Amino acid sequence: MLQKMSNQGLETGVSINVSAKNLYDPLFFERTMGIIKKHKVDVSKLEIEITETELMINPTEAKEVLNQFAKKGIKVALDDFGSGYSSLAYLTQFPLDVIKIDKIFMVDILTRPQIKQIVSATVALSKELGYKVVAEGIEEKETSDYLTTIGCDYAQGFYYAKPMRELDVLDFISQS
Repeated sequence: MLQKMSNQGLETGVSINVSAKNLYDPLFFERTMGIIKKHKVDVSKLEIEITETELMINPTEAKEVLNQFAKKGIKVALDDFGSGYSSLAYLTQFPLDVIKIDKIFMVDILTRPQIKQIVSATVALSKELGYKVVAEGIEEKETSDYLTTIGCDYAQGFYYAKPMRELDVLDFISQS
């Protein structure tokens, strides 16, 4: 898909959700790099997403694997941030580029001041640490507008687009 987008002059990245089964597979890094090389993928366009819950299964091993990807120039995103049980201390121990705030916070962000504060503080802390911030599960313009005012870098959700087939993605991006 990256190749097709590039051929059409559409320069964008792709995030790949990685399961714990894959992350902790001893051959995962080598196999992934083999696929990247075979298909001549520009690693700067790739991002690996791992949930904080899966990261905490074996933090030491996860750090080793993620460091390998980071050294190759592949971005690493911590997905579903705030929905698991990880410590804030872990934020500085992994080679992260992106923090993705879990959609659970977006449901009540406009009506519950505490949620608003948590999201605002998470965005501020993440940016202070040098991370890009993505808010997940955006379904309303007002939520999108609020996230923009607090400095959230990116957002995703049904407000922007519903899930779509590959061909539709290419059309959607070219029209954006």
